[in-house]
Order: sequence, then structure tokens, then C-alpha cells
Amino acid sequence: MKKEGKNFSICVNRISLIGDCITSIAVLKYMRKLYPNCYNTFSIAKKCSQSIPLFIQNPYIDRIHVNEFLENPRQEEYEFLKSHDVYAEPSIQHPKQNWQNFYSIYQENFEMLGIDSTKLNKEDMEVKLVKWFNIEKYPKTIGIFGFAGYGDLKNKRSPSFDWWKRLIKLLRDSTDYNIFQFGYQSEPSFIYSFDDYKGQERFKRFNDLELFTQIKMALGTDLCINTDSGTGLTLGAYEHPQITLLSNWNFGHVKNFISLSPNNKNNINLFKKDNINLILQEEIIESIKVLK
Repeated sequence: MKKEGKNFSICVNRISLIGDCITSIAVLKYMRKLYPNCYNTFSIAKKCSQSIPLFIQNPYIDRIHVNEFLENPRQEEYEFLKSHDVYAEPSIQHPKQNWQNFYSIYQENFEMLGIDSTKLNKEDMEVKLVKWFNIEKYPKTIGIFGFAGYGDLKNKRSPSFDWWKRLIKLLRDSTDYNIFQFGYQSEPSFIYSFDDYKGQERFKRFNDLELFTQIKMALGTDLCINTDSGTGLTLGAYEHPQITLLSNWNFGHVKNFISLSPNNKNNINLFKKDNINLILQEEIIESIKVLK
């Protein structure tokens, strides 16, 4: 059912990950620019349904639809897409091999839909999420989303646990910040970074909380440290101060090294080629001083 006054229906469908859902909002915004009276449906996969609260009151989303394309695709799901005047196919592919060398993760969405992103302006790539909820402040606190890929500790997108342990010790010894650990429930606790129990009272782990609760808590910290993950892109869409750790972990990624970073004016990227563990923990400390 279309809202009164909205005379053109558009459905943008992302069936993969939360980060893709965040960045694809730029497409909905662009469609509203092209068709001011359009009615935008945002169709996301059931596996990403925990992210739904992030999109409430978004000015470019009129309806949120949960699909089953990844779980058990049914004909009615395809019929739902086709009921719109314009819809994105559920099987959209990357525009070209090694797309990270040419496009940002925001441009990727346009390219997959056949829209030339090089002809768009910077504002078209901006994604904003609405803080429709109350945020509790946690002064002198840093939030850490340490691992990308739903607890996969071996992927090259994330520093090793030993790298994080050294950073936690450095934060304990050279700053007066408290530390909140966020992320997937199976990730190991950074409390094992503390020797002789020194500083443990400054550490709290919240990995067992649901995604939306973790995001709300993270927004109450002074800043967050994250990898190129869906949570990092989410914090970027809220323009929360953040430090993003990057490396060219994709095979064939040889240039355009910040292609996966959040579009956030309050973000600092730290990049090391070929091995994210080469980022110095001391660089984190200096970046924190800049964001203060």
C-alpha cells in the first residue's frame, strides 16, 4: 500500500550483510532526489533483521520489508519486488572484479544497480541514520568492536587477539579511559589483557547484548575503535567519533585503500598494507588525542 501523495514505488533490496544495508541507503536517498514523490521500500534479509531499529524514522525509507532470499526464497518474495515500479534484483553482483580498486563501498551499490557513480556528487554518497532513541552517556569511555565477520578471529580484516591485548594494556597505562568491548558473543574477552588484575575495573564486556543495544551504548562513549565492519559503517552513519583500522585484505586490492572506510567526518583511518597487525598501537593513542 502506497502512502497518500506518493505516486512512484521503489524497492531497494540488499540480501547480504548489515554494512551493505547501511551503505545502500544512499541509493534510496538518490531515488528520492530523482523522484521526489516516490514511495521507498527497503527490503532486507531475515539474517539482518536485528538491524531494523537502525532504520526507524529514516527520511528515505517509507517501509521496511524482511525477505527470505538467503534462507528459503519463495515466489511471493519475487512477486513483492515486481509489484514496485522500480526494484533492485536480489541477485545483484559486484560491478567488476576487484571493485575496491575503483569504487568506495558506497559507490558499489550504485554500480551494481547500473548507475554510474562517477557522475554523482559527494552528497549523494552520504548516509545518515536517525537517533530516534535516548542515549546514555559514558564519559571517559572508549568502545571497541574488535573483530569483523561475526566472530571470525582468523580473517585478515581484523587485528589478532594479541594485537588487541597490547592495545588494551597501552590504553590502561597511558590513558584514563574506561573500555567497553562490543561485538559478536563468541569473541574472546579483552579482560585477559590485564595482568595482576590491574585496571580490570575499567573494563566491561557487552558482547552478549543484542546489536541495537550495543550500538546505543557505543554512541554514548567518547569514541569507538573498529575495523571495516557493518558496525563501523553504522557508527559512521551516526557520525560518531571513530578510528577505523584498515588493510587491503581483499585479493587483488592494490589501490584506493580507503574504499571500505565509513563516510564520516569524525573518522580517522589507520591503514597498513598487506597486514593490519602492522598498525602501531601508538598510532591509536595519537588518534585519540586528535578526536578528543
